[in-house]
Amino acid sequence: MPQLHRLGGFVAQWYDDVVDRNQASPVRVEPSDSFPNVNFLLPLGATISGQVADGETGLPISGMEVRARLNDRDISETKTRSDGTYKLLGVPAGQIQVAVSGLGYFEQRRSITVSEGEEIAGVDF
Repeated sequence: MPQLHRLGGFVAQWYDDVVDRNQASPVRVEPSDSFPNVNFLLPLGATISGQVADGETGLPISGMEVRARLNDRDISETKTRSDGTYKLLGVPAGQIQVAVSGLGYFEQRRSITVSEGEEIAGVDF
């Protein structure tokens, strides 16, 4: 699975204002071509954070994969730290599924609605 990095908490975009690379418009570029004014205005994404703990012991779990999904596609991902906490950056506004999975555990998901630039804490598993 490719790593999806969100520098500065901005929503990653592909050409023609889409957040899903599979829906992006391809641009064919030849070595002699020049494309001035192909600009991007990146919106500030939401931040989603929480903690992942074992359901039986209540102890935090490190190294779990946590993903924000939009339209069944991963748009931001991270792993839990040693204290079980995580933070997803650059999440676009909309109805988002937060999914957590890891070796020895069943995947769990939560649906939440986020707004541009919103910080949502306490999405725990």
